[in-house]
Amino acid sequence: MIRKAFVPCILFTLSFALLACQRSGDENEDPVFVSHPDLRLGLTTQSFTGCVPVTRDDVLELVRFANEKGLRFMEIRDPEASLSVEDCKAIGSFAASCDIEVVYAIQKGLLDPDYWETFERALKNAKQFEGPPFFRAVANGHEFASDESKTQWTKEEFDRLVEYAEKSGQLAAEVGLTFVVENGYERISGVDGGYGLSDMLDATSAKVGWQYDVGNFFGVSRDRASVEEVVAFMDRYADRLAYSHLKASQNGENLPHLDWNELPFATLFEYFARHGTPDIAIELQCLNSAEEMYADIENGLKYLESEGLIRR
Repeated sequence: MIRKAFVPCILFTLSFALLACQRSGDENEDPVFVSHPDLRLGLTTQSFTGCVPVTRDDVLELVRFANEKGLRFMEIRDPEASLSVEDCKAIGSFAASCDIEVVYAIQKGLLDPDYWETFERALKNAKQFEGPPFFRAVANGHEFASDESKTQWTKEEFDRLVEYAEKSGQLAAEVGLTFVVENGYERISGVDGGYGLSDMLDATSAKVGWQYDVGNFFGVSRDRASVEEVVAFMDRYADRLAYSHLKASQNGENLPHLDWNELPFATLFEYFARHGTPDIAIELQCLNSAEEMYADIENGLKYLESEGLIRR
């Protein structure tokens, strides 16, 4: 049952470390993909950004919510790596008791001034979780945020981008993780002497992977891609794909809830199953309250059911 209310100013002080995870229903109630049962549906805590702070107790509450909905995969987004190692140990232990696997993620671009100090803290945190062996950041950062007309990297930026991505990949590999970046503002391929995401992947080794946001090529990228361009990109870099964010984009804008997507979900799910990348995290936008987001996620699950994509 969904928690009836959530008051952001009140910290949850339950002793999660002393509690075994309790399932809210029969295991058969977990969402199952109808045509691709090997896929695994989950959520990212990014869906609650702006409504729920990133603290140990609040993240534990979101893990408990995921368990109640039968979601067995989570991306825990800690934008500034503000959680401590001890926080992550507690969250990771509780998630494991719920049979939920976790990927840890930060919201820093490779060229951000504080990227490396954040990365150092984050890598220690990422090691505390049981789950797919990935550690996520974003490719673009302040260089795009400070220039709303920017669509690609310059040669100087690109050279540093590739150097920092490779270094991040090497450091992550030393602790058994693969470093991955999410597609965002940047265009797919550079033009007129500039560089895009495909150029970065071409210039880096397999130590650097890709985390796919299925809406961003249409609703966030400053050079909106066509479906054909996105499919070609997907096919070219399938062996670098780690996991995905599930959201809907329509008419060049990402929606705050699940609905039809410019690249149909059925097509995406078939692709994920075919290439052995099973983990898919629902990512929505929290516009008002955590209570509303709980309902939006449930409505998203109902939408996927109504389309015959999952069953519960």
